[in-house]
Amino acid sequence: MSEKNKLTVKIHGFDYKLISDDPQNYMKSVASYVDTRMNDIAAANNKLSTSMVAVLTALNIADDHFRLKEEFEATQAMMTDQSKRSIKKQSEQTIKVEDDKRNEDYELISKEFKRLLDHTSKYQNELEALKDKLRILSFELENREDALAQSRRTIDDLQMQLASLK
Repeated sequence: MSEKNKLTVKIHGFDYKLISDDPQNYMKSVASYVDTRMNDIAAANNKLSTSMVAVLTALNIADDHFRLKEEFEATQAMMTDQSKRSIKKQSEQTIKVEDDKRNEDYELISKEFKRLLDHTSKYQNELEALKDKLRILSFELENREDALAQSRRTIDDLQMQLASLK
């Protein structure tokens, strides 16, 4: 448990004993502020009783408090809005960077796909040419096999004729 600070202060001509956890300098500042505000109100209207001066001072200080609180909350809201805008802006920038990166990747993939497609087309054309060549060679081979078979038959016939002549 911390030790309490004790201090006697004078507010609007009266002594008050204060006990607080706050430092004495802070307690003096608060008391001085209230004293100044009460003296200002009393000086503006010397017909007010001490209790009326105290109530008006309390109202003025409460008014200051509420205005500062509203201002603080507005500042907090503004900061929150700024933070949201900042986060939104950062998010949009991040999304744009990611989108740009994906677009670059897409372009690279697209170019590679076109290159492969061109190669595929080229190889397909070469394959078709080779198939045509194979068909021609197959046709020539069949003709030559037919011609060879015909030649063999002719040789066989000639050999038979030769054998019959012998």
